[in-house]
Amino acid sequence: MSTNSSLITFNAEQQLKENPVISKDINGSVISRLGDNIIDLSPYSTSASKYSSKFNFQKISPKYREQIKTLWYILFKYGKGKNNNNLSVSTLYKVFNEFLCKLSLFSVKNDIEPIKVLSHEKSMFAFIRKNANSRPFLKTAQSSLSLFYSRPEKAGFIVSLPEVLSQYIASKIKLFDAHLEQTTLIPPRLYTGMISQSWSLIYEHQRHQLKITSLIIKILDSRMSISNPHNQKVSYDFESLGPVIYGYIKKQTNGIRGFIKYLTAIMGVCKNLIQIYSGMRSNEVLSLDSHCLSLDMKNIRPKARIIGNTTKYIGNKKIAQWITSSEIEHVVSLLHSITKPIADKLPNISFSHNVPKNKKPCPLFLSVQYLKQPQYLDKKPLGAVGTLNTSLTMNGLYDYSEFIISENDSDFMRKVEPHRDWQNSSFATGLPFPFKGHQFRRSLAVYSAQSGLVSIGSLQNQLKHLCQEVSFYYRNGAENAKGLFNMPSQNHIGDLYNKLKPESDFLSYLFEVIYSEEKLLGNQGRAYQNLRNKSNYNILSDRKHTLKQFKNGSLAYQTTSLGGCSSVEPCNKRLTRTITACISCEHATIKLSRVHRAIETLSIYLDDHPTTSVEYRSEKSELEALISFRENKRNSLE
Repeated sequence: MSTNSSLITFNAEQQLKENPVISKDINGSVISRLGDNIIDLSPYSTSASKYSSKFNFQKISPKYREQIKTLWYILFKYGKGKNNNNLSVSTLYKVFNEFLCKLSLFSVKNDIEPIKVLSHEKSMFAFIRKNANSRPFLKTAQSSLSLFYSRPEKAGFIVSLPEVLSQYIASKIKLFDAHLEQTTLIPPRLYTGMISQSWSLIYEHQRHQLKITSLIIKILDSRMSISNPHNQKVSYDFESLGPVIYGYIKKQTNGIRGFIKYLTAIMGVCKNLIQIYSGMRSNEVLSLDSHCLSLDMKNIRPKARIIGNTTKYIGNKKIAQWITSSEIEHVVSLLHSITKPIADKLPNISFSHNVPKNKKPCPLFLSVQYLKQPQYLDKKPLGAVGTLNTSLTMNGLYDYSEFIISENDSDFMRKVEPHRDWQNSSFATGLPFPFKGHQFRRSLAVYSAQSGLVSIGSLQNQLKHLCQEVSFYYRNGAENAKGLFNMPSQNHIGDLYNKLKPESDFLSYLFEVIYSEEKLLGNQGRAYQNLRNKSNYNILSDRKHTLKQFKNGSLAYQTTSLGGCSSVEPCNKRLTRTITACISCEHATIKLSRVHRAIETLSIYLDDHPTTSVEYRSEKSELEALISFRENKRNSLE
């Protein structure tokens, strides 16, 4: 790249003099202009964290504020993200916070204008190296400098970005990325425990839901009532909510504050379940409107969909849909019981399905802080979204003694990622598992992509149906799903599902074949058995090569009713609709435990059908073939 450092015409004063409109509300009224010291982009953000939608230029030194603001405006107006869309609000905030604010600090400290820092090679090198220990800075600097360099006529100056500096930034980012650890796959026992506890808390709330809603209405009426101007003390019967809920309220801060903390905590549980059962990101969940759940129970295949917005990789809000379970209706109904009484008090919010043009739809996670003080209505008339802690360990409703990492949990994580130092991390044996929302996303994608992993322990009971739905709609490139669910590339969990499918198949191969203690039968099973018996076979040394083969399609493993299938081509034997076709298949791995389970299932099926029916005669021959195979193998193994 050129090292030309000459200025063209950078005129911050002219940009500010024109004072262009930056944002408007839903009615078209101006919210922010470029000349404002605080620019509010919240109408264009799906993020519930409103601080990241407001750009406070008062934190920039007055000496260089105009230049920094103009640089921000160039990025706001001309910046493009992936898929050539406008930069999202959250991305703009990262650029502002990580790059522009640090540029301002460097300018103040060295008494040099920000534009001259970016235009002079020596100053630019010093600025980049000063902040090179921060990956967010390097990423935002890389994208910002690239725009300024490629659009000098828009930037109004020529940035000094020699090839050596560009390579330096890229190499530092690559070094950071090499040390980034993959999002942890939640071990099945802990995954099951989190789901079970979450539902128990939901059902406990439902038992007292009418009383809780009545208390919310009573508090709102008391706090906002004209007839109670001095906020005279009103008694509330929190004790009637039962030992679990009242115990939590009393433990926090007895009274209304404790009650509000409970409501916030149970809403956090609701958020966790929506993430677990959809694979949505945290900000996507918190941006949902109240009537986000679409249920179609009339079709042969019942459908449950969450309808919301996404901005990841696309910049602007875009409607998207996510597959979920109909059980989420309990969660949404619970949230409605909390938020509707509050929404009814907000004149600018509508809880209706058909929202009037002059109102905003009620957020699914409408803040319960409106119960705390009447002034909150004046501060947040448009319906603020509740601030729910992203760390699940902060939610006191859960019993974290059940989430202590056991040796079996550690063994599972070591098998999934053997080169990771688990014991010298927050995932060490004996510590509570540090749940994070994004772990639910990866775990759902991995477990759904490989049914053999879902069958581990009681996880099958919790997620079997949902994983079947996810696999049914998202598999094989999800081309149909992209149209059906408005899936932007590199965004939707459907895309993540397909990216992680080879890894999921590989993990299933590890647990079902390599780490399995059961004797492997069938044509391919015997080959796997011989491989395991080799004294010089080392799964750790061969792991990287084997995973690469799964990713390039030269190896495959799919769990079947009788064991597994290693065919890299679609199975043509399934067209016969017989599971016994696996017995003679060259790609089959068979386990007697699976054969026994299939025999039990078929026996129950036959008991429910008349002996004269076509179904009975067809399945009876299948059952007899399985029993014969089992007995022959038992005799040969004895």
